[in-house]
Amino acid sequence: VDTDSQGHVSLSLDLPRTDGLYRALVEDATINDVVIEVEKESYSPADNLAKGQLYVIPAEDKTYQIASHIEQQPFKFLNFTDDLKHDLNLHFVIIDTSPTIKDLDSQIFMATDGYLYVSEAERLSRHGIEKAIKQMSALVNDRIRHLRRPTTVLGILPNKVRNTDSHIYNLEEMETEYGKYLLNPIRLRTAWSEASVYAETLFTYAPTSDAAKEAWGMVQ
Repeated sequence: VDTDSQGHVSLSLDLPRTDGLYRALVEDATINDVVIEVEKESYSPADNLAKGQLYVIPAEDKTYQIASHIEQQPFKFLNFTDDLKHDLNLHFVIIDTSPTIKDLDSQIFMATDGYLYVSEAERLSRHGIEKAIKQMSALVNDRIRHLRRPTTVLGILPNKVRNTDSHIYNLEEMETEYGKYLLNPIRLRTAWSEASVYAETLFTYAPTSDAAKEAWGMVQ
């Protein structure tokens, strides 16, 4: 579920950018009307196709307007993601958010059971992670009381890491601060940007690259 008006999920998978999320939450379009089923060849190698299925709820220019339309329906987004999981028989619903706080985030927080925080190995990024975890923690008791659903941190993923003194230092600090929650870093490698140029995922563009191996390590 793409919740960012930039619509980068669609762009990354070479899908049409549409206001699918807006239509579902504001105009009450059905899931079948807005969901896009992604061809397996788009994100997995032809000789090792994915076993499951990937669906996308796209976002575009109207996404920022959603919160004002559904502010009187505090569980609208939660109900939508639950319906997605049920109707499409999904194992997971992954919610992609923007890097900055927006009005829809309060509903996203209520709908989210686990968080994967992506951060650069920089001092200001570390501060951002600390603040984001505090915001999430403030809703933990509300989710348990009203929904009887726990909230957990799945991990903290250092991204775009370079072999510099500052990045090495910040990684050490992050390990001290977050311990077992800190995942192995994703290095800044050219394969990521090259794959984006050709509108491919890393797993189809360079499936045997070091970058792909690091990405698989994070997934596992």
